[in-house]
Amino acid sequence: MEDKKIDILNDINQIISENFETGDRKFYDISLLDSEQLISYNSFMNLVKSKTSEPYTHIFISDNPVKRFVNIKNNDSEEVLYDSFSNEDKITFDTFFNLFTL
Repeated sequence: MEDKKIDILNDINQIISENFETGDRKFYDISLLDSEQLISYNSFMNLVKSKTSEPYTHIFISDNPVKRFVNIKNNDSEEVLYDSFSNEDKITFDTFFNLFTL
């Protein structure tokens, strides 16, 4: 499995996708997402909001060693594991992750 991650940075309104095996990195400005990307982003953010208690400043999404996202605010974090998702939530996660990873 490749080491891939996505960071969503609220303060600069960006999504950053990285592939550590290839060294590729891509920046997405959230305000410039196309319609497919925006729908996936909004669905994923609704999932994040439904699973976490704090508004985020940084969301870390990864599939290695396990599929998960981490909601980071200041020095606190909340990790949410893929295995705890409903089937519908898994589809939302997978669609977002596959669309934005390199």
